[in-house]
Amino acid sequence: MLFRSLAEIASHPGLDEELRELLPRTLAFDERTDATVSVESYRAGIDLAEVLARRPNSVEELTAAALCAIAPLHKATAKLIVVDNVCGLRQSIVEPVADLKHICPRLDPRLVTKLDGLETMLAQALVGRRMPVSWTHGDYTPGNVRLAGVRGPVNGIVGWGEAQGDRPALIDEYLMVLTASCRVEGAELGAVVSERLRAGGLCDSERNALHAARMRSDNDIGARERIDERLAILLAWLHHAAALCRKRATQPNHHIWWATNVTPVLEAVAGWRGFDASSERAATPHAVHG
Repeated sequence: MLFRSLAEIASHPGLDEELRELLPRTLAFDERTDATVSVESYRAGIDLAEVLARRPNSVEELTAAALCAIAPLHKATAKLIVVDNVCGLRQSIVEPVADLKHICPRLDPRLVTKLDGLETMLAQALVGRRMPVSWTHGDYTPGNVRLAGVRGPVNGIVGWGEAQGDRPALIDEYLMVLTASCRVEGAELGAVVSERLRAGGLCDSERNALHAARMRSDNDIGARERIDERLAILLAWLHHAAALCRKRATQPNHHIWWATNVTPVLEAVAGWRGFDASSERAATPHAVHG
């Protein structure tokens, strides 16, 4: 999957050479029934995650740079769809919720009904909406962005194992700003996400980085509807958590990971008062372009 995804992305006719230079080259690939081995080219530099740990005051500037680096992929491969009850909801909501529900009965059975509620709420908010989708990295976090130095620029994007086509680009954008805050605050993603949900959206520095990147990259792919920031945050969290479950990347501490990264988010959503998913388009405190 990784080899095919990278090959398809790199060969896309709309992709510019600057982004192609950031992609790893697959030097060797072996896909077996029990494992997949991929050897990729190495890019000298430093992880954004390491830089943020050392220079937390640069989080806004460097997060914006990381968002600018991935923006050409979203722009070149974008198309507008109307989210329907079949393909759109399945890929964006139903499948990632199912990944969490697969292990939920073993880790915390009482949360199954909260996952059902999350699925229903997101479906009601998104079905019928026009939304831009594109190729996405799928795990766009500071650990997968390489910098030439502590002030940048971005000189590599790695870790493409979760790349998929036809997903909302906001998943990459919001996952980056949220996980950058995790790195700076020394907090788990569940704590950061649940705090943002209760606050009504991103904090100022996160929103500034997102806005600056969109202004710099001129990433306007056409008519966009407004979406509550909390929904965008939830979609980014949902896809990231589901990917970790699929890869079993949280073992052997599944229970700890679940308690710190899933439970707080579901409880924050269950505690919302007055949030009407079916009418959230009309008026939201912090709305973003989807």
